[in-house]
Amino acid sequence: MRPLLFALFAAAPLLPSCTQFRVEAKAAYANLALDGDLGYRNGTGVPAVPQDSQAAYGLGDDQASPYARVEADLGVPLLAVSGFTFEDSGSGVLTADFGDIASGSAVTSNFDLTNVKALAALQIRLGPVTLAPGLAASYIDYEHAVRGPGGAPRNVNAEDGVLPLAVLRAGVDLGPVAASVEGGYFELDLDDGEAKLLDVEALFTFHATTHLDVFVGYRHFALQDSGDLNGAAVTADYTVSGFLIGGGVRF
Repeated sequence: MRPLLFALFAAAPLLPSCTQFRVEAKAAYANLALDGDLGYRNGTGVPAVPQDSQAAYGLGDDQASPYARVEADLGVPLLAVSGFTFEDSGSGVLTADFGDIASGSAVTSNFDLTNVKALAALQIRLGPVTLAPGLAASYIDYEHAVRGPGGAPRNVNAEDGVLPLAVLRAGVDLGPVAASVEGGYFELDLDDGEAKLLDVEALFTFHATTHLDVFVGYRHFALQDSGDLNGAAVTADYTVSGFLIGGGVRF
């Protein structure tokens, strides 16, 4: 979080004395789906075999998920916190071993993801268009639990942590309608693993009244994570994406 605080304090002298403080709060219904590959192998040194999320685990149907965003416009600085949760479950047949569960086993699977992103950006206004480069901290907590025949054994691939993102946000406000696209990226490659995150959010907003908005949007969250963790080899290469519809208030 230190880079976010540094960006905020560094921008403070740029604030005009008459800047109007504005806060927006949004909430939405998100229709999200999981797609990609997940793998887990006991022991380290040999990569886990990725398995298709739908064929091997029965995951991938559209799921209703909550989404929320709070944004503070301080003139030049822009601060925002957004987040969503996602859950999916299903049944499939493994195409490779998953921990203690042998390839070819019929399994039940649960996938849970929570993401919270805190953003600090500096706004460059060009008429109705605004460009805002910045930094974000993205907290990710996901768990993929798989049970073999009869409900046992239960093997879990779970990780949580904070990734720093380089972010660019672009928006246009034409009075009754506004649109924005926000993209963040992170990449780290180490000897024992790698991690990549691409997070893109697009919103189209209609200002229904002075203080009330309605909006539609799209969220694309793509994570690649592979390597050795807690005595096991793990691999995750998946996207959670889909459409949003909701409303908000402005002050």
